[in-house]
Amino acid sequence: MGPHGKKKPGGIDGAISNLFPEPIHIPAMSDAVEDATKNKAGTTIAKILTAIVSEIKKEYEVKFSENISEIGKYLSHDGPTRLDGLNKIDSGVSQKVNQYFPDVSVKLHFPTPTLDEIFKSGTLKVFEQRAGSSIMQDISRFGHGTQRSIQMALIQYLADIKKRSDDTKKSNTLIFIDEPELYLHPSAINSVRESLVALSDLGFQVIISTHSASMLSAKHACNAIQVFKSSIGTIARKTISETIQELYKASSPQLHSAFALSNSSFFLFSEEVLLVEGKTETNVLCALYKKLETMNSTLPRQVL
Repeated sequence: MGPHGKKKPGGIDGAISNLFPEPIHIPAMSDAVEDATKNKAGTTIAKILTAIVSEIKKEYEVKFSENISEIGKYLSHDGPTRLDGLNKIDSGVSQKVNQYFPDVSVKLHFPTPTLDEIFKSGTLKVFEQRAGSSIMQDISRFGHGTQRSIQMALIQYLADIKKRSDDTKKSNTLIFIDEPELYLHPSAINSVRESLVALSDLGFQVIISTHSASMLSAKHACNAIQVFKSSIGTIARKTISETIQELYKASSPQLHSAFALSNSSFFLFSEEVLLVEGKTETNVLCALYKKLETMNSTLPRQVL
């Protein structure tokens, strides 16, 4: 609504969209088949591709605009070299309209897309090498692992080109990824994690949800929030930075040891952690706990 109660035709959505970037959201179980083949802006693939080709768009925008404007001369309602077929249709339709409204005429108009619109509608074609030749396959023929790997490969490549870019302006793009580790090899998970960290350093706002300790390192654990469900609902604990930052500065070697994959997968996803002084207490308590576990099936099954 305007200051005098009049409705704004664009609404507040249009005003806000100009202030904030459209986020890139990659769900955990997204339909990569549908997303990769939809020929429209707004898909996950299209958003990532738009970010990747931004440098190309700047370099060739003038040249593309000139070529596209030439096409517009044939298709627009006032094009100087408009197609004769379109003029013929205009005349035929206008004659029908003039039977009822003598002063009214119509002209067909086909607007040409801008370079930005072309890039926003980008898709992916997947090729597979067979018998020495490259064959294009529908992405539906590939498993979830391949589909997920393609999505994460785009994220990794985006991080690579942004690190090498001469553009000092930092991005404010939002990236949300649910369980980026899904279907990926452990070594690939580490690469994806480092790529997301690199994008964060370049100004991208990166938020991920994960069940894998491999997605967290000792250095970046302070930014993690543990979320769990209880009888009263979903609860998000305070950021780990509030309790670990001092420990990290004072006991960095011990913290790195704690975040080893064999250890972190236990305490990062445990409701309670028991600290003991030395190896003797650790051995005694573990043996005691396992004995109690056989007597009480309700005890948690993981012990650090």
